[in-house]
Amino acid sequence: MDKKTTIEQLVLEEYISANEKFPMFSSSHEAWAVLKEEVEEFVDEVKIVVESDTMLWKAIKLNDIQLQKEVLEVAKKRSLKAFEELIQVMAMIHKYEMYLAQFPEEQAF
Repeated sequence: MDKKTTIEQLVLEEYISANEKFPMFSSSHEAWAVLKEEVEEFVDEVKIVVESDTMLWKAIKLNDIQLQKEVLEVAKKRSLKAFEELIQVMAMIHKYEMYLAQFPEEQAF
C-alpha cells in the first residue's frame, strides 16, 4: 500500500470511529465548530514542533548533546501527535462533506 492510500485508510477509520461516538452534524455551524477545534489542536502541536527546532538550535550552539536528545524526543512525540490530529482534521472534513451531501446541489441560501 502506498502512503496516500495508507493515510486515506487511517482517515476513514477515524471517520468511522467518530461516527460511532457522535451523531452526524446537525448544522453547518456545528460542523464548522468541530472542525475548528480539531484544526486548533493540530496547530498547537505543530507550534510545539516548531519551538523544538528553536530549542534544538540553542542546544547545538551550547554543544549540549543531552539537551539535543531530549529536544529531538519531544519533537518526535509531538510530530506524531500532530499527525494524529491532522488525521482527525481530515476525518472531520470528510464528515462535514457527508453532512453537506444530504442537501440538493441546487439548494442555495
